[in-house]
Amino acid sequence: MATERTLVVDGSATTEETITTLEEEGWGPTAAESVSEAAAQLRSLRFDAVVTEHRLPDGDAFDVLERIRAVDETVPVIVYTAHGDERVAGRAVATDIAAYVTKSEGPDRLCGLLEEVTVTEHATGIASVPEPSAGALIRAIEEAPVGVTVVDPTQPDTPVVYANPAYRELTGYDERFVLGRGQDYLHGPDTAESAVAELERAREGPVAVEGLNYREDGEPFWNRIEAGPIRDDGETAFVVQTHADVTERRERESRAQQRVAALRDERESLERVLGRTSELVSDVAEILARTTHRDEIERQVCEAIVDRDGFTHAVFGEFPSIENTVTVRASAGTGGIVEARETDLTGTLFARARRQGTVEVSSAADQLPPRLAPDRFGAASVAVVPLTYGRTTYGLIAIYTEGPESLDRRETLVLQAVGRLIASGLNAAEAKQVLQAERVTEVGVDIADSGFPTVELADRTGGPVEYEATTRNEDGSLRLFLTLAVPSEAARAAIDRADSVTDGVVLASQNGSTAVSVEPAAAGALNELAEYGATIRTLSTNGPDEPARLVVDAPPEGDVRALVSVLEEHYAGIDLVRQQDREREPRPPAELTSAIDAALTERQYTALETAYRSDYFETPRPVSGKELAQTMDIARQTYHQHLRTAQQKVLETLFEQ
Repeated sequence: MATERTLVVDGSATTEETITTLEEEGWGPTAAESVSEAAAQLRSLRFDAVVTEHRLPDGDAFDVLERIRAVDETVPVIVYTAHGDERVAGRAVATDIAAYVTKSEGPDRLCGLLEEVTVTEHATGIASVPEPSAGALIRAIEEAPVGVTVVDPTQPDTPVVYANPAYRELTGYDERFVLGRGQDYLHGPDTAESAVAELERAREGPVAVEGLNYREDGEPFWNRIEAGPIRDDGETAFVVQTHADVTERRERESRAQQRVAALRDERESLERVLGRTSELVSDVAEILARTTHRDEIERQVCEAIVDRDGFTHAVFGEFPSIENTVTVRASAGTGGIVEARETDLTGTLFARARRQGTVEVSSAADQLPPRLAPDRFGAASVAVVPLTYGRTTYGLIAIYTEGPESLDRRETLVLQAVGRLIASGLNAAEAKQVLQAERVTEVGVDIADSGFPTVELADRTGGPVEYEATTRNEDGSLRLFLTLAVPSEAARAAIDRADSVTDGVVLASQNGSTAVSVEPAAAGALNELAEYGATIRTLSTNGPDEPARLVVDAPPEGDVRALVSVLEEHYAGIDLVRQQDREREPRPPAELTSAIDAALTERQYTALETAYRSDYFETPRPVSGKELAQTMDIARQTYHQHLRTAQQKVLETLFEQ
């Protein structure tokens, strides 16, 4: 064997053994310990082969291969490694690596591989490649893993003249059936004519086509056919075809396309939902910000809804005292204005929305009252949105849509939030109406429950308990100012022992009575009354074993029965003793009270009100600033700072007005 020149790239402990063996076998080794050293050698010398360890100080065997191919595209590269694994071997096979061998197989195996990859005719310098025999070619085609056919395009119907076993297994047809026939036996009802026509062009040049074919048992499969001409003296004598079943790939592609289409539809639906509903939320919020009258809110909300694409009509209804009925208060859109009269909701979508407090959507006529059915408004379906704030239901909005698919789950969730937003606005409008109305509904209720704060405190002190005022702590919790007809020691003992109050503070005591501040242990009922727009007018218990008399001012159109129900859910012995409309008592000018509210911070307002309710400004002063500071859980100096600032702001506002 002529002496070869071999580059050995290896910096490991076995390098010396490898070099020695290659020198003895005449492979002319030159050593390099790293990728960079190998690159330098390749720039100055030409090698017949390269042997490289996979793991190198500054890279790996594939980095060496990249450097080699930059200067020599043909020199064979062998990976000879002690650090290989299946992943490295697989990558070597997939790239331009001539051979892969582990060092455990020894240097003799390496020399054998060098012989195989460097077969050279030194006389000419041209590599000798043996030409396969005709028999070898036939065996290769017979044993090929893909279907192979040869057809004769010079004959009618282009009959098959050869079909290998893989083709016969793929199609299910035996050789006797296939030979001499055109391949239209593979065609079926869904075979594309365009694919058949494309395949005819193979007599002129190479083509590739995929089409739906059918096996002998009728099972469809996707067949990828690559075909090209076999020419004799320039004329096409035969066409050779390969056949591969690509059904799984086509199905994967189809599923991927379906997913893409579904995602596209989902995105378009989401854009539609977000566009329409976000604009509606913005419109409703703007209406509530600028409008304080319920009638105007109802009318403008209906108009805002029908201004959105896909909504044909909107109806605003309220629930009167009659069970399972609704009275239309406002409407807008196609079909004209719905007359304001009661409609029976029994067994309808409207009744379910009211009962469950959720948005209900339907297009079924039997679930809807006839006068509120979608077809009356040129709609295909309706969404019924309950208007609930806290424990109060202000009615509903029926939103009519163009098609049954025009509302999806996400949009109904947004509409649920829109319903709560509208109800919150109606609650605020109602509360403002109570404050501004010239008339109010006065509701009086007796509460004969020993767990009610004034009842329990009257029982424990043996004397009357009078309500003075209500305020709220920074965390929103309710605080009552009460007067107990006992000295301070007895008042302290009573509020400490009472289960119905917490965080009790004795504020001041004079003339045998004591002012206290307490938090109700269960303030749910009083908070819920506020949600109905009711404000406490008076609250008192005349003595032990006496009920509490609670009098509230409610909106003139408020639901008195609902107010009583709130109290009944929390306390026993509830008795409605008064319900009358009356003129509101004179109040300070609205401009003055609004200006004071705007000028004071929450803590300044609380400090000032606490001082006033505790007779702090009386002479002699019955309570100290330290005691008042304790009620707000702040230092005495901080309390006095809040109080002085509040007094200054009130006086400034008064004199400026």
